[in-house]
Amino acid sequence: MRTTGVMLFFLSKHYFTSRNCLREVKASLDKKRPLVLVHEQQGEKGGGPLETIWAECRKEMRSDIFDGRTPITWHRVFHYQNLTLKLIATEMLRHGPKYNDSLHSTSSLLAQLIEIATPPHERSSRNSSRREELTPGQRNGELTRLVANARANLHRRKGAESILRGGPATRGPL
Repeated sequence: MRTTGVMLFFLSKHYFTSRNCLREVKASLDKKRPLVLVHEQQGEKGGGPLETIWAECRKEMRSDIFDGRTPITWHRVFHYQNLTLKLIATEMLRHGPKYNDSLHSTSSLLAQLIEIATPPHERSSRNSSRREELTPGQRNGELTRLVANARANLHRRKGAESILRGGPATRGPL
């Protein structure tokens, strides 16, 4: 924990009731480490609704953990899982000392891609009313638009293409 630059909390049922997890959470908050939240939504894999996990968190810690952060939903379908892993990596890099917020728009685009590409029955109910209204054709059109925007943004950022393809990150600012 002393040399950790960014903490990733994998939010599952009873995460905030585990003594060891609470020790890490408290140390992360005390040292003001940047946080990346990943949410396990599948009950059979130990997850649950985000609202339930949020309620398990101690009241005095909730705002420090959740305010200003959108948890990344962990997906198990291969295509979505790859996007999720890239989103997590982007968030970890974004909070790292060398990148410090330069990847923000890239991570936002990935989040939008994941949300729109996820079928309605696999989404959490939170903030999904607009996405529920999209037909499959509209969803494909929205994905095409977002991918085109993402490509345009990536071409403006040196090294970002390499990161998103799974290659090594370039050194220095993007």
